[in-house]
Amino acid sequence: MMMRCWLVLFCWPMMLLAKEPDIQFVSNVTWKEVMTKARVEHKLIFIYYYAEGNRDAGKMNREVLSKVQVSNECNEQFVNVKITVDSAGNKEEASASLIQSIAGYLQLVDVRARPGFLFFSPDGKILHREEGFRDEPGFLSVIKNAVNSERQYYSLLKRYREGTKEYSTYPYLATTARVLHDSAVAEEVSSVYTAYVLGKYVAEQRMSRKDIEFLSAFMRKPSDAGMRFFLDHGAWVDTIMGVRHYARSHIDAMVYSTVIDSLLISRNRSLTPATEPDWGLLEKHISQLFNEETAERNVNWAKIRWYEDQKRWKEYCSCVVEKVEKYGPYEKHFPNNYYLESAIRYNAAAWEVFSYCTDNVQLNKALLWSEKAMQQIAEPNAEFYDTYANLLYKMGRVKEALQYEEKALLMDPRDKYIQVNLDKMKKGDRTWKN
Repeated sequence: MMMRCWLVLFCWPMMLLAKEPDIQFVSNVTWKEVMTKARVEHKLIFIYYYAEGNRDAGKMNREVLSKVQVSNECNEQFVNVKITVDSAGNKEEASASLIQSIAGYLQLVDVRARPGFLFFSPDGKILHREEGFRDEPGFLSVIKNAVNSERQYYSLLKRYREGTKEYSTYPYLATTARVLHDSAVAEEVSSVYTAYVLGKYVAEQRMSRKDIEFLSAFMRKPSDAGMRFFLDHGAWVDTIMGVRHYARSHIDAMVYSTVIDSLLISRNRSLTPATEPDWGLLEKHISQLFNEETAERNVNWAKIRWYEDQKRWKEYCSCVVEKVEKYGPYEKHFPNNYYLESAIRYNAAAWEVFSYCTDNVQLNKALLWSEKAMQQIAEPNAEFYDTYANLLYKMGRVKEALQYEEKALLMDPRDKYIQVNLDKMKKGDRTWKN
């Protein structure tokens, strides 16, 4: 018994000092020797390529590549090679002949910005590539992709180039190409798959949620086939996605990025100065690219942005009311996010009118929006009650305003802004900006 205890005590420090297994990187070998080793051991080749001092690579070295499961997977599946780039641009930890043999593939990775992971077959053919920081689960997914011919980027690209019609692989291929900054491949494959999806719709009136998500992800310009489909079949798209205005949100996002932002945003990313845009000309231009309804809706939003920047509150408030009445409530920081609950959007729009409008007709409309927001939620919300109280207060209905503001404070006693507003109401001070 005593001997067994001494054995445990003797082994315990060694257990504490036991080091997790490292990835076994080969060094000072030629590319030919690496390929030979891979063939003999029936493994693929993994090239870990990074720059010294790169934050993502340093984090991966410390937090990911040292993990037991990661090390075991890499050692079991691959012949591992590490290539580092020092501050002078010199590539280290691999022979010059090896680096020269795969130089073309190394150039694909912006190694100063992110680490790269390249995977080759035993005969030296590129199979897969991924880039950037990955946590442990993420890097294990990289490994799974690298050993799966249905997820290997270059294997799929080769089959695509050979003319195989494996349409089920195209979304992954196009998405991966985009992530890897292979823009030409991403555009080509996405165009082919878009045509396939739209052809399927025409022939069978059938399209899945994933198909629609793909179309929305790869729409780049007004003339894209996916964009035209969203314009012509928006209601059907919304039904399939189960989201009201799903199509409209993606259409509007493109209008902003391709037309409106270029007009309103200067090179230094600030809004243009006080010269008012020609709204009629802008509406005509958007109408030609998209359609009349899209043009009217987006010019309204452009006006809201511009009038707010110029602090022309009368015009701003008129456009806010027009937007809500014609196109529904919105949250100005996320105007295209129709996943936001209607109550949140009504409350946000009502707060804009409260903050900047003085016209009682507009304030009354905002009060109705605020009521809708409170009615649409299951549990009372302090922020919504605060909006309603402030609107009442600005309209001169002080007694009612105090009642609702006190209710808001009871719902959230720690909200200092509600307390400040309540104190101002009791003193008769303004609680609004304009």
